[in-house]
Amino acid sequence: MKKKIRDYRNRIYICLLIFCLILIAGCSSKQPQNEPQPEETSTFPFNLPATFIGKIDCDKCEHVDLTLNLRDDGLYQLRKEYIYSTGETETEAQMRLWRYDKGEQLIILGKEAGALKTYQIVDEKTLRFLDKENTNPEELASYDLYRQQSVEPFLDVVKIRGMYSASNTNNMLIECSSGVSFPVDASADFYAMDRQYKSTPHQKGEGLLTSFQGHLISRKNGDILVVDRFNRIYPDQDCSGYKTKKGLIGPTWIVTKIKGQPLHDMDSLRTPFFTLNAESKQVNGFAGCNRFSGTYLFKGEIFLFNKIASTRMACPKGTEVERAFFEALDTTESFKIEEDTLYLKNSREVNVLTLQAQQ
Repeated sequence: MKKKIRDYRNRIYICLLIFCLILIAGCSSKQPQNEPQPEETSTFPFNLPATFIGKIDCDKCEHVDLTLNLRDDGLYQLRKEYIYSTGETETEAQMRLWRYDKGEQLIILGKEAGALKTYQIVDEKTLRFLDKENTNPEELASYDLYRQQSVEPFLDVVKIRGMYSASNTNNMLIECSSGVSFPVDASADFYAMDRQYKSTPHQKGEGLLTSFQGHLISRKNGDILVVDRFNRIYPDQDCSGYKTKKGLIGPTWIVTKIKGQPLHDMDSLRTPFFTLNAESKQVNGFAGCNRFSGTYLFKGEIFLFNKIASTRMACPKGTEVERAFFEALDTTESFKIEEDTLYLKNSREVNVLTLQAQQ
């Protein structure tokens, strides 16, 4: 009897096991109804990066050799090499944004009207020049560029504009036309650019508009920018050249709070203020009783006032405000600007002075 019960139980276990296996197999083969289909990663008709070369006629030289590199990050490199009968050569190069018009199968180089160059994609190996902005079609130079079997990036020096920022571990530049970010190599004229950045008032980690002549080099971890000839830094501007905010240099800064206390609650005849001079690195202003002057130092993330000297007038009111004002300047180590308001902070990031911009 016991043997029959055991056999019966074993048959039940086997049936349950078979049922579970069938159920699992059915679930795994069943496709989810609402699972999104993978999107096509690119609508571009051939693989990138790619190099195209060609040749065009030249009035003042024998011919011009063209090399066009289309990068997969949205940047192009274009080199024009002028070949003269004397054997001499002259090279021009540029690196900017390129775009793809899927409807008309066009590659558009550049961004600004009047400076665009357009190529028709004939096939994956041929680009044909079309200048859609030229008002005299009969004057157009007609030529084709042909794709090479391998990518041939070049090290030509080009004009570059971007938002540069530096920290203890990273030096980065976001190229203006494309928004592509590149690490900057600590070589060549990099040190002149970095010194200018660190001596230009800015907030922690803030990018400043920078222009220079440079080139790209390829490394295992990606491309890196080399600064060949630094030009200048444009404080408080974005890539389009517009003012991004109130700058530390320029406005007259009017005190509204000292150590968190509103100035109207304090005993003062006149409101303290100061201005900063970019060329002389001087600060000049009024402290509540006396006029004062001194210097300021901006180095990396540190902002300090130094060598403060004032007149020695006696005032019926304002001496208490003046004392608190000078103490705040003395403990300032950094700053922050939000719209028209300047916050001077001590080493613990506590606001010691709050000021309002007045042009």
